[in-house]
Amino acid sequence: TDLHSWLSGRRHDPHLNATLGHAVSLVERLKEAGRRSRKDVFFFDNGDVNDGTGLSGIAQDHVGPIVSLMALAPYDALNIGNHELYQLNANGLVTGEACPITGLRDAGYIDRWGGRYLTSNVVWARTGEPVGSRYRVVRGEFGTRLLVFGFLYNMEDHCDAVEVQDVEATVGSSWFRGALQRHASATDAIVVLAHMDYRDELIDAIVRGIRAVAGGRMPVQVVAGHSHIRGWRRLDGFASAHEAGCKLDTVGLVSFDLPAPGRASVDFAHADVDGNTARLAEAAGFDEAGLLEPAGSAVNAALSSVRREMRLDAAVGCSDRRYRTWAPLGDKDSLWGFYAHKVLPRALLEPRDGRPRWAVVKTSALSYDIYEGPFTIDDAYTTSPFGNFWFSLEDLPGETLQALYDYLLTGPGPGQASVPQDRLPEYVATGPLQ
Repeated sequence: TDLHSWLSGRRHDPHLNATLGHAVSLVERLKEAGRRSRKDVFFFDNGDVNDGTGLSGIAQDHVGPIVSLMALAPYDALNIGNHELYQLNANGLVTGEACPITGLRDAGYIDRWGGRYLTSNVVWARTGEPVGSRYRVVRGEFGTRLLVFGFLYNMEDHCDAVEVQDVEATVGSSWFRGALQRHASATDAIVVLAHMDYRDELIDAIVRGIRAVAGGRMPVQVVAGHSHIRGWRRLDGFASAHEAGCKLDTVGLVSFDLPAPGRASVDFAHADVDGNTARLAEAAGFDEAGLLEPAGSAVNAALSSVRREMRLDAAVGCSDRRYRTWAPLGDKDSLWGFYAHKVLPRALLEPRDGRPRWAVVKTSALSYDIYEGPFTIDDAYTTSPFGNFWFSLEDLPGETLQALYDYLLTGPGPGQASVPQDRLPEYVATGPLQ
């Protein structure tokens, strides 16, 4: 889940050296093992494929180079994430269909999955038709049948091209109940790809909706995401939710046996495997040198070709130290301190006519450390993966700036709870307050 275009491993973190090709190889190795014991293995993506590295950020639509690479992976079903739905032009202040999902549509990415790109509660704004498919029945090699849905949390700040329908309203809709009535009796289990935190109450609402139609003994596995953490919880005797990190730092494995008659519950197992080639090989029962197989090697070859074509590894500068994203502002290695006191004053805040200039930036804008040594094109996009749009207001009185400053330090914000305030606030301001 939440790949965010981290398909090539991490140059600055040797432990997280696995690529999408290695993940594909793990799936193929697990399928080989499954054939020996006549068990089915399925492979899912849970959304947020873009915004994270140069493979996304360098493209005008933020998805172009990803399309051909993701298409090489043998996914059984895929979900949509919130990052596919952000307005590219100034966070919604510029209207029109400027968002990554239209790029995926126009590139044929949604159609190429043959109904397996799932959007249970996301529709096109103009037509009201689902962006992908509302659900899909997938079948394994040994006959396992899974009814799969793909939900996104109740996202409000989406682009103009789509509408995100309320999750609980969707669960109560006629099409959702009808899908369960038509397919549940001929389905071995239900999988819910849910682009939301594994603890989100909306997951419980979805499972309640399933239970109301399909009964209490239908196995339900929820694949969660969005919050970039690892977690698992049991929802009831026959359902569990699992979230497997982000940015290919984790490949999540979940498994369960179909319920035997008379059993009061299903035993769910899960594992979080580091995005490390040795760990993936171990999970597949191979040594590291034997992990890659032909499909994975083809993905890696395509990755290398795209990176060369985009010159992502070309050095454009050099850093004298490591600058850390979450270091306190006063520390010498604070990336935000460097950005606020060095970058912004030189690039944005040059005084004009002797008037002071001032900037406020949300601290989620920078998402990855700068490391000592050569600084590449890809490093620039991993550090700052989102479009930069600046809105200028002139001749503001000092008391207005002071009031804004006070609010940003003390007022409510959706991200404040996730970052210790003694380390890094939700917003950084730079400029003279006089």
